[in-house]
Amino acid sequence: KEFEKDYRKEWEEIRQKRAEEDEKEKKERLDQLAGDVGEGKAVPLIGEVSAGREIVDIYLKHPANESSDDSEGEESVPQISQQDEEEMKEGESFQAFLNKHKQGRIDRNQDKASSSTS
Repeated sequence: KEFEKDYRKEWEEIRQKRAEEDEKEKKERLDQLAGDVGEGKAVPLIGEVSAGREIVDIYLKHPANESSDDSEGEESVPQISQQDEEEMKEGESFQAFLNKHKQGRIDRNQDKASSSTS
């Protein structure tokens, strides 16, 4: 009974204060995130331009071209190594082998079909 009289009131007050603080903190975080998502104020991308240049003359480079080595953003034709060439030849040879055997199987099936109908 002593708990009900003295301590429970204090505990409920502390719990209520903590809940209010948590709610306030959550609201502040949501407001901050809303600003990060795009509801903040507009900021110009280019603030100042050096003398003799117009803002229209400035070119923004696309980030996808960062891998290229030259200033124009063009890629050089990749060199094919000897090992890659050999693998390509092996692949072509294997494909020719498969096609040859496939054609042979088709021819045999046609021969069987024509001999059984005759």
